[in-house]
Formats: sequence, structure tokens, C-alpha cells
Amino acid sequence: MQNPLHPTPLSLLLGLTALLIAPSTAPRFSNNGPQSADIESPWVPFREALERAKRYDKKVLVFVDAPWCGWCKKMEASVFEDPKSLAAIQPYFELARIGWDDSETHHRYQGYRYSSMELAQKFGAIGTPTTVFLDAAGRPITHFASYAAPAFYLDLLRYIGSDAYLTLRFEEFSDSAS
Repeated sequence: MQNPLHPTPLSLLLGLTALLIAPSTAPRFSNNGPQSADIESPWVPFREALERAKRYDKKVLVFVDAPWCGWCKKMEASVFEDPKSLAAIQPYFELARIGWDDSETHHRYQGYRYSSMELAQKFGAIGTPTTVFLDAAGRPITHFASYAAPAFYLDLLRYIGSDAYLTLRFEEFSDSAS
């Protein structure tokens, strides 16, 4: 039996070949997640989202996801890549994303240094996808842990974005919007 810690020359050659081929066919990645070369990404780094939110008096939407999360990909496609959805989101929010299982990337938040994984946990994420809402000063408002259909998610974003959450229960807001 081959020890996985000591690869054979053939497995090394195959692995290197895959690395050489992969960049030309794989999506581009930045610190903000996958991006298409043709679409301007709405995501900014966490620190920049906090700075812009403060400057423009907007809230921060932090999307906690993982590369292996199918529901995250579905939300990405149905909400965050949809121009109509983005038009409804962008007046209220700066968008940042952090990786649920990313222990390499670090962020400064409220005087402390956290890995993306630690920050997600600090925000109450217990899985993916999770949406965390912060006010313009970076203080947590609430979080929503689950996939949501686009219509429901847009209602939730308008509810938080418009500050209706300060005076109405979500059900009241949702009923008045219909």
C-alpha cells in the first residue's frame, strides 16, 4: 500500500500537470471568492466593506460560504449574480464574504485579529450559507443561517436595509410589502 505522505513519481507528475492545466480552465479567484472575467464582482474585502459602510452610511452584508457548499453556489447564482437583485441590494449594503473553513485569511475586527473561520463563528455562523448583517459602525444586527429563495431573501435584505427591523417584526414588514 502506498503511503499518501510519500507520493510516487507518477502521482507527482500527474499533480503538477493538473496544476499547469487548471488555471486556464478554472474560474479566477481573488480574496473575495470566485469572479467571472466578464462580470464586475460586488464583493469587496471585509475591511474595505467596513470602511465603505462607515463612509457611505450603509450596512455590511457578510456572506459566509464555502467552496464545497452547493446551497452557497445556488444563492450566489440566484441572488448575488442577478443584476435585478444587486440593484435592490446595493443601495443598502456593502458586500463582503468570508470563508467558513478559511483559517489562512485574517481580518481585523473591533480591535482583534480573526481568521475567516473564527470571524464567521464570532458572528454566530454554525454552517453555510450564513448571512451576517452589520450596521454602518460594524456592530452586528443579526444573522440568517440558511439558503433562502431569492424573493424571500430580497424581502429580508429590504427589511434590514431600510431599518424596518427597528420598528416592525419581519412578518409585519413582509405583509405590508405584499
